[in-house]
Amino acid sequence: MKRYALILLFLVACAGEAEITEDAHVGSSGVKAEYIRPTEFVLPGERVGFLIEVSNDGASESSGAYTIASDPLVLQLQDPTTGRFKLKGRTTFTPIGEKKVLSFKGRVSELAKREQTAEASVRFNMCYDYQTDATVSVCVDTRPEVDDEKVCVPGPVSAGGGQGAPVGVELVEMKLLPGDIEGVFVPRFTISVANLDQGVVLAQGIRNPCQGKGTLKEDFGRVGVRATLSNVPLQCKPFKFNAGAPGLNNVVCTLPEGVPDQPAYLAHLTTTLTYGYFDTIVQSITVQK
Repeated sequence: MKRYALILLFLVACAGEAEITEDAHVGSSGVKAEYIRPTEFVLPGERVGFLIEVSNDGASESSGAYTIASDPLVLQLQDPTTGRFKLKGRTTFTPIGEKKVLSFKGRVSELAKREQTAEASVRFNMCYDYQTDATVSVCVDTRPEVDDEKVCVPGPVSAGGGQGAPVGVELVEMKLLPGDIEGVFVPRFTISVANLDQGVVLAQGIRNPCQGKGTLKEDFGRVGVRATLSNVPLQCKPFKFNAGAPGLNNVVCTLPEGVPDQPAYLAHLTTTLTYGYFDTIVQSITVQK
């Protein structure tokens, strides 16, 4: 009898643990980097090391490239100074994304003896791909003039706060346009997107800033967009993120085949954004005599 009681207690405990979940699609972080116990003061000719923790704090799996650089007249970094990474993101049952610690070595230049003090910046650059998945409920009402009791009322839908990625959907607005067939309406969605972190939006797959190469103008801000309305694909116009534009950046998606005239109902609008992201962290060091 005691054995069965223990088994029952174990099952109840496991069931309770399974209910502890966390929404991974929140926040505005992607892949982040941080110097561990940073070195601030060094001596001429001294050997130094740098540890950098790279962590995926968002909800998307990510792969990318990195490079570390400094002024060689002050600090000569040893190869390899470049590399690649692939990190899993947060999930509903895994609230912490994958992390990786990178190690770099270098030697302070003897030339720094000529000056009373010398300073240099150690710059760590990351270029990585990321994806934003945002789902909101929208009210589709083809009979706005009817005053009957309705399950929902159309209006702008706020999605602010981020979806576990550095680029996020902030606002969704819908307008129903008359279709080519009587009794059919074409939903047109204006989806407002914002860069929620401190980095630069790039086209997916672009690694140039982390390889010492120039980046084409058309590769800045280019974002792939896919959207569905209750799992039905929408047609979205090509979208390019304009970081210099005031306010939010908008992408327009429509359902060309339209929806039939019917009472108001709720539908799920899911938007997927794919893009590259460039971010950098800087550590300053001072060479003392």
